[in-house]
Formats: sequence, C-alpha cells, structure tokens
Amino acid sequence: MSLNPSKINDFQHNLEEALPLDQVDSDPESTWLYFKDKVIEAAKDCEAAVSTGRKPWISDNTWTVIQRRKEHKTRYGTNDEYRALSKDIKKQCRKDKADYIFQICREIEEHGCRNEPRDLFQKIKLLTREFKPQTWSVIDKEGNLKTDTDEILETWRNFCDELYKNNEVSAEH
Repeated sequence: MSLNPSKINDFQHNLEEALPLDQVDSDPESTWLYFKDKVIEAAKDCEAAVSTGRKPWISDNTWTVIQRRKEHKTRYGTNDEYRALSKDIKKQCRKDKADYIFQICREIEEHGCRNEPRDLFQKIKLLTREFKPQTWSVIDKEGNLKTDTDEILETWRNFCDELYKNNEVSAEH
C-alpha cells in the first residue's frame, strides 16, 4: 500500500487529532495496539491507499471488466464465470494494445510529415524501448550486496587493484 501525495497532509492531520501527545501507558502492548488502531483509522478516513497503476494502453472499459473480475474472485473464487471474464479481459487487452500501437504509428507519421524530429523520435523510442531501471548495486568479494555509491566505487577500485596486481606478478615471471 502506498500513500497518495495529495492525501499525506490529511493523513497527518487525522493522525495528530487521533493521538493525544500526553497519553503514555505503562504497558507497551496496549500502547502499541492503541497506536496501530489509530493509524489504521486515520488511513481509512483520508482514503490514503492508491490503487496500482495500469498500462497506458488499457481502456476504461477493459479496466472496469478487470475490477469486476477482481470482485468476483474475492466473492466466489475461481469458477466458470471468472474464467470467462479472464478470457474476455485478455481479448480486450490485445485489442486495446493493438489500437494503442496503431495510434502511436499514426502520430509518428504525422510528426514525420510535419518535420518534427524530436517528437518523432520520442514516439519511436516509446514503441521500441522498454523501461529498464538502472540498478546501482554490486556484490563484493565477501558476498555482501553494496548499494551505496561510495561503497560501490570502493568495491570496483579494489577489484581493479587486484587485477593489476595479478598482472604485475605474472609479468615479472
């Protein structure tokens, strides 16, 4: 569950109202349960939960069918109607994606005719490249995962030093 940025202030306000600062209980378990309940109530009051995003090519109609299938699964489990909804969703998603790609191709043609190279290449990039987030992590000699930039640089420096040390020793013989 993630928080909607526009609702964070509402959540903080609701939580401040719900939790008095002067209430200190000697029993940590009861304090924890009280705190946990108030946080959950504050989150529900401001509707802080954000649904997961959807692909840009999924139409509203397909999305409503997806939501209906999700509700059906929670109520009835997986049965024949659920499978039929899944089949319909797959069919609609294939159609939506084909329409989305066709629309982008049409925009590429228009940008090419109007001599707009920047927009043209942005649309081509949208079609041809997948988003690949950069991972900044490396595993050192001991098998520890390093994610801090300074630690990664130090690990690579040590690795290169060892490579050149081994080359110097073998060059002497």
